[in-house]
Amino acid sequence: MLQCSKNFDIRQLKDFLGEWQLNRQIIESKRVVGSFQGVASFDLLERGLVEYFENGLFTFQHQGPFNASQKYHWDEELKVSFCDGRYFHHIPPMGGAAFFSCPPDEYKGDYDFRHWPNWRVSWSVRGPCKAYNLISIYAR
Repeated sequence: MLQCSKNFDIRQLKDFLGEWQLNRQIIESKRVVGSFQGVASFDLLERGLVEYFENGLFTFQHQGPFNASQKYHWDEELKVSFCDGRYFHHIPPMGGAAFFSCPPDEYKGDYDFRHWPNWRVSWSVRGPCKAYNLISIYAR
């Protein structure tokens, strides 16, 4: 008899709360040109709203490392916004495709929760002056 794996649970905002190790690679023309190593934290701001904050060391090609950080807000529906309130994208609760358009650039994302509590986000970024992939891996 087949049994459903817990890996295919529907992710909820509460699942992300706390601290995660974050490793990210920036890949351009099939080679790693940058990396980020640090910590991502999900902190409850108020009921239904979480602040995502990542902080760590970024190395780009032959520069760095230097400190880098980023903040977003996540809500109960797994909608991600920039801190100024602009909508960024929606995270599929079971994993899957995400999309953000910032003309003339397009960002196509993929959330992978199959190995929960480790998870991965991949972004393919394309535009007139951009052509790279970001791969972020989160682990407790």
